[in-house]
Amino acid sequence: MWRENRFETTLYRKETNNDLYINWESQAPIKWKRTTLKRLVGRVFKIFTNDHHIHNELEHLKSVSTMEMGSPTKQRRKTKIV
Repeated sequence: MWRENRFETTLYRKETNNDLYINWESQAPIKWKRTTLKRLVGRVFKIFTNDHHIHNELEHLKSVSTMEMGSPTKQRRKTKIV
């Protein structure tokens, strides 16, 4: 959408989105778990153009990574979502 003579982008989530990603306690390799967090955070900075939206999405990822993924604080710090 256009705001103040510049194009602003955000993220759309379908109603069926459930924010389920790889669980930190699963038997999957640690590399997969770290990469999942890194890619989710990287996507924020590629898609969003507004600092307010970036902050909101990082807060959302922090909550998802804590509650749904069970990722430890150390890993969230590494991906800058603490």
